[in-house]
Amino acid sequence: MNRFPLLRLPYVALREVILSTDRSDVINLALSSKNSCRIINTTKNAVSMRKMSQDVIDELGAVDRLKIGRLENLENSTNVIKTINLEVSKHSTYKISLLYFTGGPNVSLEQKKYLIFELQVRSIKDKTEGKRKIIRLGGTDVPVIIKSKCEICTLWEDIEFGAQFLSQHFLQLLKLNQSTLIVDPKGTDGSEFSGILKIALKSFSKEKSVLSIANIEFMRDSDLKTVVHNIGYGTIRIIGDRDGRVRNTFECEARQLVNMRMRGRF
Repeated sequence: MNRFPLLRLPYVALREVILSTDRSDVINLALSSKNSCRIINTTKNAVSMRKMSQDVIDELGAVDRLKIGRLENLENSTNVIKTINLEVSKHSTYKISLLYFTGGPNVSLEQKKYLIFELQVRSIKDKTEGKRKIIRLGGTDVPVIIKSKCEICTLWEDIEFGAQFLSQHFLQLLKLNQSTLIVDPKGTDGSEFSGILKIALKSFSKEKSVLSIANIEFMRDSDLKTVVHNIGYGTIRIIGDRDGRVRNTFECEARQLVNMRMRGRF
């Protein structure tokens, strides 16, 4: 099959081709090279958050949002703040947020743009509703169900492997400004929860991270020790009845320690 030398077209002709092409295909083209990405961002079908309106961003599908995250990482703009929330719970979820702002950090809402997407970790044996398809993550074909514009449900034979794979993938994919580990043991399987919790702890730079523990009264002593003992965080938030749960033998460090039930610091 002969290849069409698209990028060799005169600029005016190339611009018209880009403008008449579906945005998802344009995003794929932008990922093919820095040169193609640069050219695309000179048109009205741009793929950079600094060029797209919030309305255009809101219309992007879940897979396209994931790809825009990759593009923003390649562009390495200092005006994009990248954060990840990893929730270790009955349904573990990676929530990625990209915030683009113009001017200083204390800008108005009108000067900010948001892009959010979630990847959930599920067993391939679960009866998750929706049509299954394959997407490629980090050179691996992963079965998924697209649940909404913001949600992708990834399916794995081994849940712990899936959590480890996604953790490594996003650490390599995104230069993160902040990470938050959200732990909720209520309704979880003990051994599986413990395994994913250990994977999560290996994945993040905890000195700059936020740890949030919900339903701490359901936390096993071994898991609680795993997540707080001799570990330093930026902030630790505890939601629930902590009485008797955080023992004196557990040592942890944080710039801020908050008990949400007490609505204050302790």
